[in-house]
Amino acid sequence: MAYLLVVAGLVYTLAWGAGLMFSLKSEGQKNPLIPIMGLVVFITLSAVAGQASMAAMKNPPRLTVAAFNGLQEGMPSKEVVGVLGGADANPDRVAMDLNSRGVSVPSAVAGRLTPGENIAEATSARLSLTIIGEPSRRNAREGLGAVSEDEKNGLVGLQVVLTENGNETSFIEGEHWTYENGDTAELVAAKIGEAINAHPSWGAEGSTEDAPKKVFIESVLDTNRGDLGNEMKGRVASGPNSAVRVGYREDGKWVQFRGGQYSVEVQFWTEDDIVLDGDFSMTDRLILVAYVDDKITEDGIRQAGLGLPAEI
Repeated sequence: MAYLLVVAGLVYTLAWGAGLMFSLKSEGQKNPLIPIMGLVVFITLSAVAGQASMAAMKNPPRLTVAAFNGLQEGMPSKEVVGVLGGADANPDRVAMDLNSRGVSVPSAVAGRLTPGENIAEATSARLSLTIIGEPSRRNAREGLGAVSEDEKNGLVGLQVVLTENGNETSFIEGEHWTYENGDTAELVAAKIGEAINAHPSWGAEGSTEDAPKKVFIESVLDTNRGDLGNEMKGRVASGPNSAVRVGYREDGKWVQFRGGQYSVEVQFWTEDDIVLDGDFSMTDRLILVAYVDDKITEDGIRQAGLGLPAEI
């Protein structure tokens, strides 16, 4: 637009300049005021358009079709920034009015975001053990001090098995932790949590303030990060045992970990189109990129104002 105005301004400057000359050379009463005013107007217009053209050449649009086409599914955010530059800081989706521009956040990402937020961290899949029963003293035949086999519903010899990515890990009473006469359910939960937490693949917290008789278990491996952790399982290997509840089960069968969710983020790049810039668009530009686990998700690249369909 600025370049067109430069040309138009120069043409009309010459025209009004010629008009002024003819007016001055003509015979009879002369009135050069009007051509002088026209000449001043178009000289000013040419100067302003020339300055705008120089600024446009020094600051070309960043959000272009070529840059947009350089984005690919699976690209990490670091590479996206390398293509588009830094994303808008603290973007306000409401102010962007995405709906009227034909742009929306992909449903796989939008469903994980709370209102007003553009990022949600990954959550780890967890499994809970609940210790149920009363402490036992010497020669226990019942309570927590009873043996775990033959459905005697105790903790002595108890074996908790956890699986992740095809690997099984066992935590055994008497080997990884020990039940002592008089141990309460709270103390047992703390002991089991410490035993599991000592393993390099697992993290656990037993006997928390909010759940003193529970052990919360999760994997600490990146391969089980987010929703991938929901494939993990745990059980009591000695069979049915009402002294230990795995999730909501006491029958010794496998129980799936739950609650793992991937991380998501949506980033925005906006660029206001200036009337006197180097193109003819006069349409503000926007690029939206949505990520799952820091990689562009399927159908996660969207734009408006680039002269392309809003969502391709």
